[in-house]
Amino acid sequence: MVHIGISSIDLPLVMFLNAVYCVTIFSFGYNTTIVSPYGMHLLGWSREEAVEKSGIIALSLAILSIFVIAAMGRLLERFKDRVFLAIGIIMMIMCTTLAIPMGPGVPPRPDINMTTNSSDDGQGGCPWTYSWCDTTPSIAVAQYIVSLSVLGFGYPILQAITYIIYCKTLGPNQQGLFLGIFGAMGNTGRVVGPLLGTFIYTEFGVQWAEGCLLALLTIVATGVFPFYKRMVPYTVYQKKCIS
Repeated sequence: MVHIGISSIDLPLVMFLNAVYCVTIFSFGYNTTIVSPYGMHLLGWSREEAVEKSGIIALSLAILSIFVIAAMGRLLERFKDRVFLAIGIIMMIMCTTLAIPMGPGVPPRPDINMTTNSSDDGQGGCPWTYSWCDTTPSIAVAQYIVSLSVLGFGYPILQAITYIIYCKTLGPNQQGLFLGIFGAMGNTGRVVGPLLGTFIYTEFGVQWAEGCLLALLTIVATGVFPFYKRMVPYTVYQKKCIS
């Protein structure tokens, strides 16, 4: 068996794809974790409503992902892999942009219990302990639904196509190490996304949380330009190097 050396692989592209995969999982982890508090604080859902609706949203996203992946199998026969990577990143940016509150009005506040001088944690509304609620606009339910719908299309496209391009970039041999790193990057995003995103959301507000995520996705998107034409199978890359 002929072994492929690391020097023969497009390492900058490999590093970029690792970053794309990490940010993809990071973004999805944050967006799905924040559904319940987002609904309670900005849309006024009660705790029971938030749990029920977040479950419905999670199930809907899972079902939508199945259909998206199934459709991709056919579309990949007609279009190049890198086209889907660009589409996936654009959709993730659109999803994050649409999740930024733009009004009308401000988020509702929970009622205060005059006896205990506190609010019921199960009530809907932005907690009085969150000072950013005073300066953050509300969000229309339709806008948030569209944001989650775009996420349902963009995430499976970007996750699947990044893995496909990554494997084709590595070539037929010695994929174990690089796939291990790839999986570790995904797990890092899966852990850090909800933790860091929730921290920023709690301390600074939803606009800061979504804004930081949007900036991160934009940075990744800019990397598509120098690497776009290099996203080819290993054998094609080798032929270009030889020629």
